[in-house]
Amino acid sequence: MIGFVRFPFLANIIRRYEKKLDPRFCTLDNCAYLAETRDRLLWIHSTDDPIVNYSHNAGQVIALGNPNVRVIMAEHKRHNPQYSAEALETMNEWIGGYNRLIREKQLTTAEKKKTYFADKPIGRMTAQDPVVYEEILRLIGD
Repeated sequence: MIGFVRFPFLANIIRRYEKKLDPRFCTLDNCAYLAETRDRLLWIHSTDDPIVNYSHNAGQVIALGNPNVRVIMAEHKRHNPQYSAEALETMNEWIGGYNRLIREKQLTTAEKKKTYFADKPIGRMTAQDPVVYEEILRLIGD
């Protein structure tokens, strides 16, 4: 896990959480699986992901050389490479505004928090990137 996640303290939190969910899961050797799998897999990763270390993860997967595992890179998508650029911009704006209002103690009740998002169509911040989905459909169609 260390190296896969940018911050060691976060890696430890994730490891403990995964172990709690399923002790067998946290001990799996993902690299061995990815090196040997006959399953066709598509690895989509944003080069500027602030959480998951792109160069370590994608670099290791590419180095495995398994022709069944294809890695595609997204640019400027941070931790959500499947979203459109507009969706990410909207998400950053709305979530940033929400967090700012929380810090300023303007959203102090569940009702006020709910009202903040009431006029915001959720589809605007979850719109999928058609280029990414073309790659997914290509994988399914092959």
